[in-house]
Amino acid sequence: MATASPASVEGFNYTANRTYPCQAYALYRAGFAGEPLDLAAIGDLFVVSCFMIAHANNLSTTTASANGQPLLVPLQCGCPSRSPSSYVPMQYQISPRDTY
Repeated sequence: MATASPASVEGFNYTANRTYPCQAYALYRAGFAGEPLDLAAIGDLFVVSCFMIAHANNLSTTTASANGQPLLVPLQCGCPSRSPSSYVPMQYQISPRDTY
């Protein structure tokens, strides 16, 4: 469980109070390059199932492509002992046609 830090002034600052994996979310906005992505394709980017994304957003897995819609993507984060920060281990190789 993460608890809000009262000293936080900017953004979101959380302090982990456990050393095992915890739940986190990424906010992802799909389809800005003109190519709409379905939930399965978004799941592939984050290595999570389309069912997990659908559940986090109260959507059906048969929902049409998410074009420009903000989606919560559930992630598993690690909270290393004696560290004030948490992390989500992931990598993405940027391709030449990616836009950001």
